[in-house]
Amino acid sequence: QENTFVHKVTKILLDILIVLGAVCTVASYPIARILQQMTDDDPSVIFPFTLTLLFSGALAVFILIQLRKMFKTLLNDDPFVSENVSSLRKIALAAALISLIYFIKCFFRRPFPLSVNGFVDFVSGILCRIFQVACC
Repeated sequence: QENTFVHKVTKILLDILIVLGAVCTVASYPIARILQQMTDDDPSVIFPFTLTLLFSGALAVFILIQLRKMFKTLLNDDPFVSENVSSLRKIALAAALISLIYFIKCFFRRPFPLSVNGFVDFVSGILCRIFQVACC
């Protein structure tokens, strides 16, 4: 099957998201510092917020890399391979860890959007686990 426009755009978007995710993860401290200054928060929140951004960003980049690996098998017309099952398992675990990070963060600070982010990652992890089990 030849690569269509949608395939090419999806691959480019995944590549862009991986690069942007990596840049934001590396820049987690400056981002936390800027957000702290914008909200006039206590400077003591910078360290936990930096850790939250660092770990959740690294896990998000890991998820995107796994999705890119799965996308390659789709382009090769062979989506039902054991590597995809393994990738789904890894994505489910990474999403669960992101959810746990934001759940723990809610004990220190309770912004609503971050709670929703943790819930979305939790549901995503469950869905990936269901797909992974269904593929076996």
